[in-house]
Amino acid sequence: MMLRVWKLSGEELAAIEKERFGGERTVKELKHLLQQVHGFPVCMQQLVRDGATLDDIAELEFPGHLQLVLLPATGALTPMVESAFYDACAREQVEAVRSILQTGVRPCRMRDTLMSACLNNRVEIARLIVEADPTTSDYRAWRGGQTALLEAAHKGNDEIVRLLLEAGASKDLTNDRGQTALIRSCERGHLEVTRILLKAGAETGLWSTIL
Repeated sequence: MMLRVWKLSGEELAAIEKERFGGERTVKELKHLLQQVHGFPVCMQQLVRDGATLDDIAELEFPGHLQLVLLPATGALTPMVESAFYDACAREQVEAVRSILQTGVRPCRMRDTLMSACLNNRVEIARLIVEADPTTSDYRAWRGGQTALLEAAHKGNDEIVRLLLEAGASKDLTNDRGQTALIRSCERGHLEVTRILLKAGAETGLWSTIL
């Protein structure tokens, strides 16, 4: 027997078997499961059955149909929301990340999260973070002085390089070794990224202090 959860748009979000619940089959347990699988913070979820909002202690019915409503944001950053944000970014749960950022909250480690997205080629996560706060693109990490653009160029991710440049990232910032994004791209043989940086006007006269 299946419990189906639907978005407001009418799209099915999840179809969950009764056996998926180990102990209590309550709304609260379902919310935790939806956060684990889809990234939506428990505190932002509201589950509705036949037009009525369900309390966390309500028993789930199998088979059944529920609608998930994401509560409008208050803009308050709570530890639960912040933790859910980092977890959703790491799992590339794009819809959850978008929903959290649309609330207006800005997690403390957004800049580090952008760096991680660049290192792991999470294009859509990087896009959402930069759109929410363009200043993250020029953040220099305390260790090594890397920036998001430097990391993306090193990895050869042309999509992330483009979106960072469009967001106003400084193309000639150097890390602690004197390397620019262009230098890192050339060293790794990333031709498309190199073309993008040159077209954007990256300085060609700079060179790494380690060479």
